[in-house]
Amino acid sequence: TPAFAGVSGGEVRLTNPISAEEAYVRSALLPSLLRRVEHNWSRGTRDVRLFELATAFSMLKGEARPREDPRMVAVLTGRRAPVHFAERGESFGLWDLKALLEDATRAAWPDAAVAAGGPESRLLVRGEALTVRAGDRVMGWGGRVAPEAIDAPPWADAVWGLELVLPEEPGPRLPTTYRGLGPFPVVERDLALVVPDRLAAREVEVAIREAAGSLLHELGLFDLYLGRGVPERHRSLAYRLRFQSPDRTLTDLEVDRAVERAIDRLRVELGVERRA
Repeated sequence: TPAFAGVSGGEVRLTNPISAEEAYVRSALLPSLLRRVEHNWSRGTRDVRLFELATAFSMLKGEARPREDPRMVAVLTGRRAPVHFAERGESFGLWDLKALLEDATRAAWPDAAVAAGGPESRLLVRGEALTVRAGDRVMGWGGRVAPEAIDAPPWADAVWGLELVLPEEPGPRLPTTYRGLGPFPVVERDLALVVPDRLAAREVEVAIREAAGSLLHELGLFDLYLGRGVPERHRSLAYRLRFQSPDRTLTDLEVDRAVERAIDRLRVELGVERRA
């Protein structure tokens, strides 16, 4: 996200700014990340989790030079877990944010504590905010983002954000694996199957992945149905298939062919039929 801000988003003015509208460096990171949430919403994405590691600049009373603090900022909105038939699809809440903030605080500042009540801020809803304190110093904060701080569509869930000052000397790094977001759109298909009870869902998933090929980006089970229309000793399993190419936009024909390959393999090898 941009490192620069207008006068409302920064305390330290640049000597030679690139733009008059962004003549300051950020004193807080959360506002910039909220703009990225709006960007995702504008493209129909409801479930968003974003984080950033960057530097914030502030002027302390009595000091001539600005203070630089490495920080971590994160925002969360939407469902706390992927869609699954065994879950109710609950959205993120204050307790989810508190657990995340406590984990981050424990890693960065073992002697600090997370307490109820947040700093005076136009970004947070009063009564749904938290503060991280190490002695008398505020090391971070989090809470529900105030509705007036973000341009949310009517269908959006509440947005939760946190910002935490990090130590200047980082601790030991843990091995972490990241997967980049593809630049090309994802194509989704839902596939409802009639599966014999003797057959494990894992076998069905392996067959789908192998037959659909490398363009199948994600596969998730989101519904289990037993009842009218499903034969005895069978169950209906519904999967969401998400296709994506790293270098081009997929056509409907390519995706439909991949789905048909999966259906053919399921029918021939496992006796699984597509549910009408």
